[in-house]
Amino acid sequence: MNTPRLDDRDSAAVLELVEALTTARTIDDYATLTMTGLTEIIQCIDASFNEMNPSAQRIRWMSIPENELMGEYAPLFAELMLQNPLVRYFNETEDTRAMMWSDLASLEQIRQTELHQEMFRPLGVDSQMALVLPTPPGIIVGFAINNSANGFSERDRSVMNTLRPHLAHYYRVIQLRENFSALQQTMRDRGWAAALAN
Repeated sequence: MNTPRLDDRDSAAVLELVEALTTARTIDDYATLTMTGLTEIIQCIDASFNEMNPSAQRIRWMSIPENELMGEYAPLFAELMLQNPLVRYFNETEDTRAMMWSDLASLEQIRQTELHQEMFRPLGVDSQMALVLPTPPGIIVGFAINNSANGFSERDRSVMNTLRPHLAHYYRVIQLRENFSALQQTMRDRGWAAALAN
């Protein structure tokens, strides 16, 4: 894949988003800051943060702009998520690079899926790009951006891939912080011995 270098303007926008991530205190803060930044840097319909377990058909997602139909579509997506070529690809590989639907399947193939007909078509989505964060096997956590049939450019992919190591870093930092906070609360509630025995 040809990945062009970002120009000065795009580099500055990426750095501004990375700087904003230093203020995140929770995963929801982190996700909101990232989604907002992505929609400002890359032209798209929306950006989402997704935590998925395909084998258990479980998903937690949020998006910017917030989609009022997400609650309605969540059970459908949970059931059919592996019809999304990106979900299937990330579930089967350890690749975390930004990938597009067009890397994996034709638009005609995607349009033939029940998932597209029942969810993506009503939302006006005919292209998607996503990247994932390093997670245990069977769990997919990452960001996706949606667009019309106009799709995304290699410049857009470069933005995502430039952000990727920073997104992975801050996700892990916030997880560790939240785990440490939980441990501190346990120690306050039950004492050192009880906390260390867990």
